[in-house]
Amino acid sequence: MFVQYENRAFPYSASVSDDLTFLLHLHRQAELIYVLDGQIEMTVDAHTHLLRGGELGVAFPNCAHSYLTRAHSRVVMVIFDASYAGDCAGALLTQRAVFPYLSAPDIDEDVRYLAPKLTRPMDTRLLKGYLQVICARLFERLRLEPRRAADDADWTHRALMYLNEHFTEELSLDALAQHLNISKFHLSRTFPEKIGCGLNAYLRSLRADHAAQLLASTDLSITQAGFDSGFSSVSTFFRVFQAQYGLSPRAYRSMRRAQGS
Repeated sequence: MFVQYENRAFPYSASVSDDLTFLLHLHRQAELIYVLDGQIEMTVDAHTHLLRGGELGVAFPNCAHSYLTRAHSRVVMVIFDASYAGDCAGALLTQRAVFPYLSAPDIDEDVRYLAPKLTRPMDTRLLKGYLQVICARLFERLRLEPRRAADDADWTHRALMYLNEHFTEELSLDALAQHLNISKFHLSRTFPEKIGCGLNAYLRSLRADHAAQLLASTDLSITQAGFDSGFSSVSTFFRVFQAQYGLSPRAYRSMRRAQGS
């Protein structure tokens, strides 16, 4: 499974979530998970760790992460722009956690007290104060290291944003490297590491998803839905769609219409 880019419209959100499971994704905000009860598997940059009650995990901005609950979990999930962390913003943007998880004994009492409060409505100034305290306490316990040059340039975020805006067009590794102002060799080597698949596979998945939306919500012919989604041939469209959805485009449309969607 490769990472999906999430273009979040709001700079902050916090909620209590039960039995959280979320596929691999990435966004420009930081994300904090504090486990209230149960167990949840959190993966950050391909490193998976089982978090139990009272434990915590953090994904720095533009780090791919996912969640899997196998039985039960109840967590506080906080997503916030780095600017909301005050003096800690610089560390969030320029460094990464070598091991982004903390066991219960390693979590400062300030974090245990403040994290659940973040889900309540409050003045933005107070919210930013809480987040700065939480981040400062986390950075006391987490071992941080500078991001690699590729991370500093934030090419992952820019690449996924560009691909999500232009996937219906003819795209190549050369064109993407030129847009990002990085070498084709560096992009071809690091794209699979960061995203979880090669560029062509990522584009095919985006196009199949878009075709599925067109099939469900428009009266376009099946062939036209494929072409409008960026596929250059009908045979490629049918093959990729079948592999991704387990149904032919025609069968998928019939199923969605039968469901009334």
